[in-house]
Amino acid sequence: MDEKEYVLEKPIPPAPPANAPKAVKDAYEKHVKDDNQVSCVMLATMIPELQKQHEDMKAHEMIVALRQLYQGQSRHERFLV
Repeated sequence: MDEKEYVLEKPIPPAPPANAPKAVKDAYEKHVKDDNQVSCVMLATMIPELQKQHEDMKAHEMIVALRQLYQGQSRHERFLV
């Protein structure tokens, strides 16, 4: 799964045009496939409430949302201590 971490940092780019080189199309398809696999793993590890909130998101969108959710919680917990 390490070779697929890039999908957490880079959103899926726009689909290439029909006349794009094969290498560009292949890279796009790989990104979409890797994103789908990472998204499934992420969703499988979540509690049902989080799954429902994130089920329509791509991997990059999920990680951004989760970081915002838990970074805010972490700041609040530090303040309480």
